Amino acid sequence: MYALTKCCKIVTFFPHHGASVSGGERSFFEILKRWADWGNQIHIVTTREGYYLLKEQGLKFFPYLYDFPGKTSRFSWYVAIVKAIRKIPKIGFDFVYCNEPFTSVIPAFIGKHRTESPLVIVFKALEPCEASLCSCFTSHRAFERHTILGSAIESAFVLLRNTLAKRADLLLVVSDYYKDLLARMGMEPKRIHRIRHGVNFARISSIEASKGKAFDACFMGGFMPKKGIFDLAKAWKKVVDSKPDAKLVMIGTGSKETVDRFDTLVNELGLTKNVIETGWLGDEKYSVMKRSRVFVFPSYAEGFALAVCEAMACGLPVVAYELEAYKGTYKKGMIQVQIGDVQALANAITNVLDDENLRRDLSKDALAQAREYDWTNSARIQFDIISKFLQLESS
Repeated sequence: MYALTKCCKIVTFFPHHGASVSGGERSFFEILKRWADWGNQIHIVTTREGYYLLKEQGLKFFPYLYDFPGKTSRFSWYVAIVKAIRKIPKIGFDFVYCNEPFTSVIPAFIGKHRTESPLVIVFKALEPCEASLCSCFTSHRAFERHTILGSAIESAFVLLRNTLAKRADLLLVVSDYYKDLLARMGMEPKRIHRIRHGVNFARISSIEASKGKAFDACFMGGFMPKKGIFDLAKAWKKVVDSKPDAKLVMIGTGSKETVDRFDTLVNELGLTKNVIETGWLGDEKYSVMKRSRVFVFPSYAEGFALAVCEAMACGLPVVAYELEAYKGTYKKGMIQVQIGDVQALANAITNVLDDENLRRDLSKDALAQAREYDWTNSARIQFDIISKFLQLESS
């Protein structure tokens, strides 16, 4: 067990809703599980869905529960923010820990003042467009097809998040790229520190796949436009043109609107027999990945891309769009192509499928890359940074 200088009382927020679990959410409870095991007292303001998910993960914590709005819409998240604020305990904490989405940042900022505790914010998903109202508005409309009103509201909340984050005591980021981006957005560099994500390499390695490769390629992530799922469908059509029996498995889910749009595109492209959707999966996702030959992840914006690291831990070579955030994080085991270049994406996938030597070398590099990341080390590094910066000393 890791020896702490001081066992802390921490309050945090987990506004979970829906069937899927994001990479940011997985990192959230992996870190907190270890902090709790080391003797820290974890208090979590969460939805009832979030409560059951965290209990399933074996996390020891004090819950403050609220119900997510019954009728799900884009405005439901704003209602959830208000509900979370009402549940903030009025006691003192060593620090408020915030997992970056604006649905957490706003309650966390209120919690900082209500509990008179320092605020720590972890940024795991950030885009350059989020620095100004105009660029944020344009980007959200382009990716999510919001109405003008919906785009304006979401953009305003993102900028409110940025304003509140500037008043945080400590900002943690998962890449040097994010560190530079936050500094350009006006946040004080000396309060920005880099951390790292991890994977449970031992658990992933222990999971066996059925013999034989059932799928040619695999994707795992939220069904969202910014994850590049529509580009992937178009690229897969080009792969299938030369490999009619090629199978792509899609692990994950999203809003009904986005899933319906994706299914419509798959049908229009004649790929209904070539694309298999599993929905959200638990640990069985690793078995599915291990039955695949290549992992394809054409996301337009990532911080660490936990899905990529998990795929590498399964021994999969990765084909992805070239992102600044990957520099210094994934130095091997991955082929990157220009963002939005569907033809280049298809060519890279085909090359990996056709070249057994290339696939074997990339797989070996991917495993070596994934071994560098470990949740226990990540939790220790985060806690050490927080303790040192906030000067949390022994009682």
